[in-house]
Amino acid sequence: MRKFLQCALLVLLPYAGFCQTGVPQSFDVQGIIKAYNRESSWATWDNIQIWADGEHSYIQSEGDEYGLVLKSGLGDKILLMSKVGVGTLTPQEALSVNGKIRAHEIKVEVANWPDYVFDAAYRPSTLSEIESFVRMNKHLPEVPSAKEVEKNGIDLGRMNGKLLKKIEELTLHLIEKEKQLNVEKAINHDQSRRLEIIEDQVEDLVNRSNGIHRRY
Repeated sequence: MRKFLQCALLVLLPYAGFCQTGVPQSFDVQGIIKAYNRESSWATWDNIQIWADGEHSYIQSEGDEYGLVLKSGLGDKILLMSKVGVGTLTPQEALSVNGKIRAHEIKVEVANWPDYVFDAAYRPSTLSEIESFVRMNKHLPEVPSAKEVEKNGIDLGRMNGKLLKKIEELTLHLIEKEKQLNVEKAINHDQSRRLEIIEDQVEDLVNRSNGIHRRY
């Protein structure tokens, strides 16, 4: 039998007469529902079950297509004030997911973006210094090692900042190497021009010498 309850506030207590006679499997409520679960008590509304086991509280949906759907009303917001775990009972962050996440876009807010690398006063490590560090530590400076990542994971915002910093430093090295290469090209061009002049002078001297020999 479907029961219709119209009230501003409905409180269900395990020791109240209503709960002792049993909670109906299907009922409609116009107002606010509060379910108090003690020990291993549980309550069921249509295809949703709410229960506690003394350590955790649970909400389980028996829906065939979508499972459990949470949807806000006019405010269009759902606020979760505690740590949330997906696939885990021990969330360590505001949101901990034990599995894969698929999204069209992820925005990470980061401060101190490494544009300072292009300041005139900034001096990146030399390639020789980087080579020495890599040989000793087997990873780039300021970048966590494989063991650290395996243990602690990575902060996407900070890691992207560090990787961008390395790209910008590499760009500075490439710009400097191009300047050095252009200088060497200019020197080689000048030396080639001088060598051609010397070769022409030598050839002219040889021709003159041969002409002198023919006269005698």
